[in-house]
Amino acid sequence: MARGLFSLVGMQIHPSKSHAVNVVNGNIMAKAITLLDSSVIPSLGDNDLIKYMVINFKDEIIFDQNEFLIHIEKVFRNLVTSPLLRSDQKLNILNQYDYPKLIFPLQKTPVDLLQQSFLECVDMLVRLSVREICGLPADTLIRVFYNNRKVSDLGMLSTFWEASLQHLTVAQRLSRINYQHLKAVRDLPDEIAKCRLRLGNVIGENAQELLEGEFNKWKQLSQRGIGVLWYDKYTLTNAWVSNKGGLSSGEWTNAIKASINSMSNHGTGGRSVSGSRHCRNEVYIVESIPHIRGACPKTELVRNAARHHFRSAIADLF
Repeated sequence: MARGLFSLVGMQIHPSKSHAVNVVNGNIMAKAITLLDSSVIPSLGDNDLIKYMVINFKDEIIFDQNEFLIHIEKVFRNLVTSPLLRSDQKLNILNQYDYPKLIFPLQKTPVDLLQQSFLECVDMLVRLSVREICGLPADTLIRVFYNNRKVSDLGMLSTFWEASLQHLTVAQRLSRINYQHLKAVRDLPDEIAKCRLRLGNVIGENAQELLEGEFNKWKQLSQRGIGVLWYDKYTLTNAWVSNKGGLSSGEWTNAIKASINSMSNHGTGGRSVSGSRHCRNEVYIVESIPHIRGACPKTELVRNAARHHFRSAIADLF
């Protein structure tokens, strides 16, 4: 009958792509349905997931964390290894298209089912992808990724924060509704308390307070935090990360590494293999970024070329 009705409007049933809900005497039966042409449509059982509803027929919420991690890892890997996109384009796609794939599962799954180890694993996949896209070294600080976009344009999403923030926002909105049935089936005050506890007892409902805390920790570091204070004072210069303009991909990635004090030089902690912080060409001077760019004889030709390019650009204007 169903095939006949569908055929009237030019549609067909594909048994291999279909699933049936087989109800016999009010009970869900997992017995497959055989059609007249001997094709078979499998039936859903009590424990099978109902598509788009995240529950089974027993009203149990199901969230396969391993399957989700495998899917997200595949999405990030395809983006990072794509030869058709520039690094800045990959970073924008990650922010605009891939992050929503993370948000929806966090919203629909109860906060009690979101294990901390699972959220930390998702955050690790995000950081690894961003680190690979931007060419950042392996020892890049975690707090570099999580900052307000006004002070550091990386502005990555932390699923560990977002999971609790999403549920905190929803619970606070629902708590303002005076509906007794809702209060009977959902303990909103307890959910709000759990979310705030996981976030460190934040005051607001968004991530700004958490992002500012990470930035304050970053700028207090003795070596990796040098100069970070100026990002907060001159915010107009921070938008170049998502829009590299006339920079080449190599210049763009090197600029990011320089802005977070992660350039490959002996003066940065953890960079020296021999244990010495001094320049490889001038053994009495610490090998810092200003020394490499402004005084080291090894880079004199690069500085001269840049100076000639700058003078030529000015001459062309007149």
